[in-house]
Amino acid sequence: MNCGKCQTSNPEGAKFCMSCGSALAASCPECGTELPSEARFCLNCVYQLGQSSEAASARAQLEQYIPRELLEKLESARSSGGIQGERRVVPMLFCDVTGSTAAAEQLDPEEWAQIMNGAFEHLIAPVYRH
Repeated sequence: MNCGKCQTSNPEGAKFCMSCGSALAASCPECGTELPSEARFCLNCVYQLGQSSEAASARAQLEQYIPRELLEKLESARSSGGIQGERRVVPMLFCDVTGSTAAAEQLDPEEWAQIMNGAFEHLIAPVYRH
């Protein structure tokens, strides 16, 4: 298999280029499908490969809180020139975390964010189900 980055010919079954160290058989970060090194889009789910690690990281963070279908709709709208308005009746959840200010003052900001993100993971699932 030839490396897509430096074009070095590598032995069959190699996972990394013996010349530059690049991964040879990429897999889709979205669905896990194994892809040829020259692929720009996933063959299975059409995920755009080669996004900057910052963009991929942002997408991974959004996927924790937004259903995949909605995220794909937002990305499609962004690439086609904008999001069109839509009027709908939607479920909403408001909550007050009693004692959160005092608790946050006692913890490291990253620890507090991790606690709150864990709570949001449990709270948001019913909203998207309804």
